Amino acid sequence: MTSKIAAFDLGLELGFAVGRETIEECGVEKFVSKEHQGERYTKALGFFTDFLLRHKPDRVAYEAVYHHGGASAAHCYGALEGLLMLACHRLALDLRFVSPAPAPKRGTSKLLVPEIRIISPKALKKYATGNGNADKEMMVDAAIRRWPEFKDQLDLGGGVINDDLADALWVHEAARLGIATEK
Repeated sequence: MTSKIAAFDLGLELGFAVGRETIEECGVEKFVSKEHQGERYTKALGFFTDFLLRHKPDRVAYEAVYHHGGASAAHCYGALEGLLMLACHRLALDLRFVSPAPAPKRGTSKLLVPEIRIISPKALKKYATGNGNADKEMMVDAAIRRWPEFKDQLDLGGGVINDDLADALWVHEAARLGIATEK
């Protein structure tokens, strides 16, 4: 059986996709809050933890971001990346307690953590569109061609597109096929 992969496009409008050979669930979760940043990140940690516990993926993948639009975006991405790692760690600890097998020896709990894959943005764009410098519209258009069943979720009409979902779908595909991943 192929691995179950949870894929994310990290951001305040976080794209997600989960499945094995096909996508079982996908969408966008928004962490935009007028409250303190701590509230935003508390919601994000809750989302990651609930999502991972519900789907129990073998692999978690997300797109690496090497350049940000500013310091605020960099801090946000780093925080979300850290929260995703924390949720993966918590998932491993939870699995240890519900597993019928004896708990692993100290230092081996990493075996229970989902395998984490980081996807190179340039390689992801090249795979999806043939162009390593593809823009958001090109990525969405390619996603609609690859997954026509999600057209209404990707093209919101009136020139509005859902690039966060498109990226999450492509991250899932790249992780599934082993394209441009780093462990």
